[in-house]
This record gives sequence, C-alpha cells and structure tokens, in this order.
Amino acid sequence: MGGRVRRQGSRFLRNMKSHRAAFIALLTTACGGQGDFAPLYVAIEPVASVEAPASDSYALVLLEDGTACVAETYWYRIVCNDPGGESLMFGAKGEGPGEFLFPHSVLRAPDGMIGVMDSDLGRLSLFTETGEFVSATSSFPSTPSTFFIGPQKVVGETLAGMSRDFFSAIRRDLEIELATGHVLWERSFPLERDVVDCASPGRTDWQLGGGHTGPGSSHLFVACYGEYLVWYAHRDDAEPAAIVRTTYVERYPSDSEVASEMRLLQSRPGA
Repeated sequence: MGGRVRRQGSRFLRNMKSHRAAFIALLTTACGGQGDFAPLYVAIEPVASVEAPASDSYALVLLEDGTACVAETYWYRIVCNDPGGESLMFGAKGEGPGEFLFPHSVLRAPDGMIGVMDSDLGRLSLFTETGEFVSATSSFPSTPSTFFIGPQKVVGETLAGMSRDFFSAIRRDLEIELATGHVLWERSFPLERDVVDCASPGRTDWQLGGGHTGPGSSHLFVACYGEYLVWYAHRDDAEPAAIVRTTYVERYPSDSEVASEMRLLQSRPGA
C-alpha cells in the first residue's frame, strides 16, 4: 500500500492500549506450611511522556532510481522518498507476509526490489518498488543470536551479515544463501585490542565484526570508531594483510616540500 505519509510524533507510551496499565505482583503467604500465590493488580497512571525516535536503526539505503528508504522500527513500517518528493509507506505489526516485529535493515535487492530484514523474526522480506510483498526467507540465525545485515546493504544470491550471541556477546561474520537461509561461511574474528592499539576509550573488549566483503573474498573492518582499517586479503586468513591508521596527524612540511612549493611559485608568470 502506498501513498503520502503524514509524519507522526513517536511517544514513549505509544503501545499502551489505554491510560491505565496493570502489573501483577505475586505475594507469598504461609498457610499450613505451603505457599499460596495470589495476584495483586495495581493500576498505574502514566505521569509523563517524552518524544522517542521512530527507529532503532540509523541506516538509509538508496535504490537505483535515487529513492531513499529507512526503517521506522517502532512503527513497524518502511518509509521511502523518491527524488521528486513522493513518499511511500508499507508494512504493519505482525508475523504474517509483509508484516514486521522489528524491521532493522533496509536493503537494495535485485530488479529494483526492496529488502527488509526483521531481526526479531529472523526473516528477510522482499517487496516491489511500490511496496507490494513478493517473498520471504525465514531461516536466518535468530534467538539466542540476532542476525544483522552487513554494511553493504545490498542483497543478491547471497547475503553478508553478522550474528551476535546474547549470552556470550560473541560476534560471527556470516555469508548466507538467500534462497534457503543456509550459512555458507562463518567466522569469529579477534578482539580489536589483539590487532590494533586503540586510543578510543571503552573498546577493550570489542570484537572485530560486521566487515565489508570485497573482491576475492577479502574482508575489511573499521576498528576503534574509525581510527583503524583492518584488511584481511582473504576472509579465512589467520592474520590481517594490512592495518592502516586513518586518524589525521598534523605535521609541518619538510624542507624538500617547501623547496618544491617555492619552485612552483617562482615558475608562475609574473613571479
């Protein structure tokens, strides 16, 4: 379903069915040596509400015609805007075809289609450029792990991404066959601190993950909040082939650089 979208403010209490909610507290009492459990219903009055983001995802994908699409996670929908200013909205809350529980990533799919990854359902759904549901693959890794789409945001016969275990926090980079959901390749990479010396605070236990897949099965990671690029010539190599520090370092020009610039200035007409 398409059409123009009227943007709505998201509310922290938007999913409450009424102004009252109830919670159950179990009280234990001793009676004849055995515990009896009785529910106690207590009404809660909301005292305030705050503006909240419409999405858990900050990713934006550009389709071939220049249309920009984003996932509004907490509205269970996808919103696309074309270069002419027309808006398209599709999706609803649910587990059926074309519905979402946690739409996290939007992808550019073949033949102008739009792919949507639902991390709660472990399902990738494909839609036409007008928002019509086409198909879904629902055998992706899910609980106790969550599957996240890789940084390329493009889907073909296979899909690159990363899974993260809820309990151990271990990250694994994956390549998945789209038609079946079978894992074709997976690997856990080392901790950043074992590969580079991060100056960024709070990265001591952060693991390399969610890499960019390149030609010849190479794999590139952005580490330490962009401080380093870590490149594996092949994704199965034991050690990275190159580590490049991207941080700008200020320095004065060398004597040879100054002399070269002076010669260039002196060669100009009128110098």
